[in-house]
Amino acid sequence: MNSHQRLRSPFSGCAVALALTLALGCASTACRRVPVEHPGDIVQAADIVLTGGVVYTMEPSRPRAEAIAIRAGRIVHVGSDETVQPFIAAETQVEDLGGQTVLPGLHDSHTHLIWSGTEQEDVSLSDATTVEELQAAIAARAAEKPDEPWIRGGGWDVSLFEGKLHKSQIDEVVFDRPVYMGSVDGHSAWVNSAALAAAGITATTPDPPGGRIERDASGEPTGVLRESAMALVSRLIPRYSAEQVDRGLARAQAEASSYGITSVIEASTQPWMLEGYQRFVDRGALTVRVHAAMKIDPAKGARQIQDIVALRQRYGAGLVQVNAVKLFLDGVIESKTAYMIEPYTDGTNGIPNFTGAALAEIVLASDEAGLQLHAHVIGDGAVRQMLDALDALDAARGVADRRPVLAHLEVIDPADLPRFGEHGVYAAFSPLWAYADLYITELTIPVIGPARSEWLYPIASVKQAGGVLVAGSDWNVSTMDPFDGIEVAITRQAPGGEPGPALGPQQRVALQDMLEAYTIDGARASFVEDELGSITEGKRADLIVIDRDPFAIPAAELSEVRVLRTLLDGRTVYRAGAAPAQKPAKPAPAAPAAP
Repeated sequence: MNSHQRLRSPFSGCAVALALTLALGCASTACRRVPVEHPGDIVQAADIVLTGGVVYTMEPSRPRAEAIAIRAGRIVHVGSDETVQPFIAAETQVEDLGGQTVLPGLHDSHTHLIWSGTEQEDVSLSDATTVEELQAAIAARAAEKPDEPWIRGGGWDVSLFEGKLHKSQIDEVVFDRPVYMGSVDGHSAWVNSAALAAAGITATTPDPPGGRIERDASGEPTGVLRESAMALVSRLIPRYSAEQVDRGLARAQAEASSYGITSVIEASTQPWMLEGYQRFVDRGALTVRVHAAMKIDPAKGARQIQDIVALRQRYGAGLVQVNAVKLFLDGVIESKTAYMIEPYTDGTNGIPNFTGAALAEIVLASDEAGLQLHAHVIGDGAVRQMLDALDALDAARGVADRRPVLAHLEVIDPADLPRFGEHGVYAAFSPLWAYADLYITELTIPVIGPARSEWLYPIASVKQAGGVLVAGSDWNVSTMDPFDGIEVAITRQAPGGEPGPALGPQQRVALQDMLEAYTIDGARASFVEDELGSITEGKRADLIVIDRDPFAIPAAELSEVRVLRTLLDGRTVYRAGAAPAQKPAKPAPAAPAAP
């Protein structure tokens, strides 16, 4: 994938906001009478007015406009350069956009924002292409931090190193303390002998439920751990310091703002992450809205729900809200831990992380507590298992507007597609993954076969079946930039117009579909469409300005769209500067397992 540049730098813009009622008070110099449409009405002047733009509102009753007035953090007028005039007073900041395009703030409906920012200070293996380069990166950290009790990091490329890693390779460079290196997809880990010893993992250690300890021909652990087996070691790693978390969040939210992201679903949230977000809230420093889906440990089951309810009471309003549970139903196809209806081509299959009864119990308890469901489902077997749980929930508690979010959805059996509409499923695809890169051609198609591969990332089919499309980056598994994903969803080819066959061209969707997925439907996925998701009078002024009209360019240029400005509650939280934002190549389709 091309490494497209994005200009990023913090910008302390003026506050922008507005309201319509006289109850907020109205100084004589800030009030004007609307001369034509509403004679006699008093209009309170806006703090800021944007004119001369191409405004795509995502509001069906007024899909396009050219001017917006903002006061007190909210949109008070959407219309033309002429109709916005009554909102302008001497103190109003008026900005001519000069034909630039305005969209609602973008929603990333599945990401790992604070964790991904925090782990950037760990050892990075993302650029390594040989075992020797992996070793050199680990050795460099060991030399740099001789007193560090654990060396942790990750990012090794599954498509390059699958089946090639062994604990002895780390032992050659670090043997005196534990080393833990996660894969880029977060579903495998590579550790040294000291880490295995610290966890008590030997040849006689059984595989934990939902996990696998890779072993050599003699039965000895190789140092590669899959899925829940990773936790045997990762649970021993010291917790991140508050200082590292704060630095990580500062980096992460700056990157999000540079890509026009104003709202996220933080998938697989843990309490330490909420604590980090709250520190930023207390300082008035948080620049993104966070809807947290709390991680469920399959071993603890439904008894975790009351703890999550307590967290929801603490984080129930404002920029950070706890409103969902996160369920990992399976793994990933690349390591054959995704749960399939039919086995892989070698006869093996992934093991679901929940039994049907355990999943039904958690789903019921979550719904009774008023918590939304957010599920990682990669294989068609996991998709069916989750849909079955939703069937049981409807039978037990009746049909309701639950908006379950099913994330990733790499393979769906065609027979299950109608159930997306029946349950009002919000399908959180990671659209950037829907093209034929090495993960697809070398690791996916060979193990599931050509017939099932026809159903890889069936975005159009889910929409046609009545599911609601939303989109997530799964950062830092892949770039946070929504416009890369939008392009791939439309072309089913690599972003940037790179040559190659389209992956399942029948699954292409339209630009409007994807813009809605990242805006109004992204807001609906978190039940905040009354406040966010469209440029509508009365809603919060979360807006972005981009450098070109996406409807006026070829689809292959969408990945070049650049965000010029991002506003949250009418306050500028990003304005393009001179620092490029580097974007990583797309890795494997999965969510990182947060430490």
